[in-house]
Amino acid sequence: MELSGEPQRKLPSETAWHLVQGTPAFFRCTRMLHNALQGEPATLIAEEMAIYEEVLIESLMRLHLEDCDVVIVHDPQPWPAPSNEMFGHFQ
Repeated sequence: MELSGEPQRKLPSETAWHLVQGTPAFFRCTRMLHNALQGEPATLIAEEMAIYEEVLIESLMRLHLEDCDVVIVHDPQPWPAPSNEMFGHFQ
């Protein structure tokens, strides 16, 4: 899905909107992270962290972000994605 509306028309480059594709288990993890950012106590166990990281890495590979000059992460749950070691130039 491409961006639309006024902000896109003002950008002097190609823009696109991409979504992280995930499993129900991944989205349970992101909901927990969302709630934690809102002040609710939360802890991801090792299995949940592995699910979370696996989906983010798969999404990074699918989205080909290494070809991008700028990545804007709209939601806080996938924040680690652009800083993944595979894409160190975003750090």
